[in-house]
Amino acid sequence: MRVSKCHIRSLGIYALLIVYWLVVGGGFREHGGEKMLTQDEVIAVAVKELAKQGHVAIEYDITVEANPGNENELIVWFDLKGAFRIPGGKHAVIVDKRTRHAEFMAGE
Repeated sequence: MRVSKCHIRSLGIYALLIVYWLVVGGGFREHGGEKMLTQDEVIAVAVKELAKQGHVAIEYDITVEANPGNENELIVWFDLKGAFRIPGGKHAVIVDKRTRHAEFMAGE
């Protein structure tokens, strides 16, 4: 079966449309018609909240996990870098993906 240039061009256009949709539409998740923050945006909000508390994010290892108590929230953990973990060196910021509300929880 021979494929014409028209078919190849059509496939190329469809491929470009899919890539465009993924790039433009993939920047955020919708949940119930509301714009949800991406994980990178949640981290940025958490880093700002950490800075408000007088800490510098570059000094911490950052991990993110879902909040088991609320599907609209992510928990961003800040674990102080170093050879040994020290008491009080692990902080958390809970961020609501819908409202951008951030709550700092100091390490103990």
